[in-house]
Amino acid sequence: MKVPGDLGNQLEAKLDKPSVVHYVCSKKTDSYFTLWLNLELLLPVIIDCWIDNIRLLYNRTSGTTGPPNGVDIKVPGFGQTFALEFLDPSKRSVGTYFYTIVQHLVNMGYQLDYLHQRCSPRLAEGTK
Repeated sequence: MKVPGDLGNQLEAKLDKPSVVHYVCSKKTDSYFTLWLNLELLLPVIIDCWIDNIRLLYNRTSGTTGPPNGVDIKVPGFGQTFALEFLDPSKRSVGTYFYTIVQHLVNMGYQLDYLHQRCSPRLAEGTK
């Protein structure tokens, strides 16, 4: 089974931050927006906002990592394949990731509902 790596699926974020790194950065958003992969966020100056939102903070006490305060991150369509088929929701070729693998499995006769179950780490735990 192939497993996507770090940043191997789309990520969305909603902000309610106490501060920002630059005056052009959003401090609060009303809804979730595409954090990964949105090529527009990788432009000069805006990239500083993106780095601040996507970074992970390490907690030495618990040994865990998490997003900065005020940044809520989720995977759209958790457990479905679309979030890893294309990293860029616009489906531009630069964001193609697991699309060809999913299409190959479908062409072999796999049902997307079955693939969706296998794409969810929580659902796949303990299954072979």
